[in-house]
Order: sequence, then structure tokens, then C-alpha cells
Amino acid sequence: MHFLVLIALFLVIIYFFKTLGVFGQQEELAKPQPDSKAQAMQVLDALAFGQCPARGFFTRGEQQSDDGISVEMSYQSALQAMPLIRQQLPSGLVAMIGKRQFNRSDVAEVVVAPVADQFEFLQLMQTRSDEPQRDSSELVAVLMQWHQRYGLALYRVDVEGVSFRLLRQPEDSAALARQLADFCPGAVAPGCGSLEDLQQAVVEGDVSLWWD
Repeated sequence: MHFLVLIALFLVIIYFFKTLGVFGQQEELAKPQPDSKAQAMQVLDALAFGQCPARGFFTRGEQQSDDGISVEMSYQSALQAMPLIRQQLPSGLVAMIGKRQFNRSDVAEVVVAPVADQFEFLQLMQTRSDEPQRDSSELVAVLMQWHQRYGLALYRVDVEGVSFRLLRQPEDSAALARQLADFCPGAVAPGCGSLEDLQQAVVEGDVSLWWD
């Protein structure tokens, strides 16, 4: 009987020390359980090194939404951290680079939200174009057409634009560049870029579009 009590006590002590991290740090973060906002916040806090607490995210007109959570970090850090963040999140939660600071374009939000798919982020962020005028649903409808043909992996969605990687190269990169320019004239506006630049982005498989 005393022996069994000692074993039980030993197991309790082991569990206690493990919860405190006494037996070493894990290189990978513990994967959150589904639908756990608190654990998603732990993932973001860890990747931001605890320097910026998780909060809601900003949409159009500097309105803060509680439909998801976010932390701020440098844009380059966000790009590098995105694969790890997505790996640690359970099904039903999607991570995306969101809005950049108005006066510091090198700082961006990393947003985690419960969405059905990556394209729903355009509705969350209230993304729209003014020229030509399209709301979020209309933008998604066009992006979905390209997604079916080439596969789009969105990694940035904010109120004025999107960035994505092409998973399959088009047979005619120039033709797709022209379609993208019609869809987003700002990408080839004077002082912003050219059709040749857009075609090169298509060839490299990394495209950014924005609407002012």
C-alpha cells in the first residue's frame, strides 16, 4: 500500500514539473486544441516574444474587431513566422498578415481568426477596391477564379490589398499579368509599378495587389 502511494506521489510530482517546463523547453510550441482562443493567444504571444500582447485586429477606418486576435511585429518577422504559426494552429483557425501601421509600413499585424477558408479574411478585413468599385464579395469571386486555375495561397490581407503565392504557374504569364492589371489598376499605376513588373511577379509566383 505504501509503495502504491509513493508511485502515485511520484507521478504527481513528474506532472507538476512538466507543466513548469523543468524538463526542458520544446522547440515547437504545443499545438492548441480546436476552438481555443486562449491557446491561439499563447501561440501569438510566444512568437512575439511576449513583447506585444495579443488583442483584436484593425480593419477599415482604424476600427478594432474582436472577431479574431492579433499581435504586431516587423513585416519581415511576420513573413518568416507565418509557416510556424499556421503549423501550430488547429483546424478552424487561420493566420494571416493583416494591416500595416499607417506611419510604419515595416510593422504589421499577424491575425488569427476562426474562418472557413483563407478568402473569408477579405470580409473580416473589409477589403474593397475603389477603382473599379468592388466590395469584398466581388473581390473574392475574382480571386476564386484564379484559385481554381492556379492555386492561390494568401499570406497578407488588409483593407486595401492582398498578397498571395501562385501554387501553379500559368502557361501565359503575360496574359495573367494583364488580367491582374485590369483587376487592380493600382499595381501598374505610374510610380507604383508596370505591367512588366507584374509579369515578373507572376513568374516568381509571388503577387501583391493593392487598391487606394
